[in-house]
Amino acid sequence: MNYKELNNTFKKLSKWYGKKIKVLNLKTRPFNSIEIFSNIINKVLNENKNILYVFCSEEKEHIKVRINEIYEFLDNTISKKQLDNNIHFANIGDIEDIDESYDLVIVDDISLFSKISNEYVRESIENIYWKSNKIIIYSSEYIFPIGEKIELPYILSDEPMVEPRLMSTRIRLEENIPLSLFEYFKWFKESKRIVLVVVPSEEKLNKVYNHYYKVLRELDIRVVRYTKNQDFNFIKEIIDGYSDSLFIVTNNCGQYMNNILNLNIIILFADDIYYSSKRIVYMCASLDNSREVQSELIMVSREVSQDMDYAKNITREFNKRLWEK
Repeated sequence: MNYKELNNTFKKLSKWYGKKIKVLNLKTRPFNSIEIFSNIINKVLNENKNILYVFCSEEKEHIKVRINEIYEFLDNTISKKQLDNNIHFANIGDIEDIDESYDLVIVDDISLFSKISNEYVRESIENIYWKSNKIIIYSSEYIFPIGEKIELPYILSDEPMVEPRLMSTRIRLEENIPLSLFEYFKWFKESKRIVLVVVPSEEKLNKVYNHYYKVLRELDIRVVRYTKNQDFNFIKEIIDGYSDSLFIVTNNCGQYMNNILNLNIIILFADDIYYSSKRIVYMCASLDNSREVQSELIMVSREVSQDMDYAKNITREFNKRLWEK
């Protein structure tokens, strides 16, 4: 944790709160800390004002973890009754049903893996705009057209974010593996890495798994299938009891990616509409880049889509800002 930057952020939030500017856009790298809100939340609650904290996620179990983190940094002088009455939590889909007015609304599109489009987040903020006195938008891009804008560094570490590699091929990926990708597979095996092979649909999941299973088995690589409907514990139990390379073919991207150490990601059919630039950026951010052997995210496709190109530029921009710091 970079406590100097954390204190600087406290000051910036406090300064904005004292102004007449209603909206604050905080742009930062995905999965940055929510501790930056500890001072302002305590200040608002101690003034006996109310807060709505909105998560741009529907992963309920992970939302519970974040709510517990928020409760941990609240002042002990704030009573349980006051907490029950004055701070409420919701996911982004609940906003249009909210009738109550709030002194402060925090829209958190950073601390959890976000699959919500920026357009939907912006529309949701517009729905609650007139029911709030102050709004903070915590996101990886400036997605609201008005208000003050502040870019925050990644305060949890000083390691750069993994930038995606682009790999173009004319090969039908559900039927064959490009030679350049196959070389990566052999390197992952030698390094005993865990690899997520992400595909955009269940149909492609079945085809890719069946073909890759046959090919990679000859290299003595274990390959498993993980679908959207399965519990992550299924994968966790395999990982916990395995010390060699493991390939996981999946059509699921989400918060669980942050909980796998030594992870690499290969995105197949990367030009598919399923992969928004936002999903790609959050997958990059979920990789731990602090180890001696750097993690990789490889996007494999026929063409380079606009979203792929935009995601690469976003990650590079975050790293540029970090380097300048």
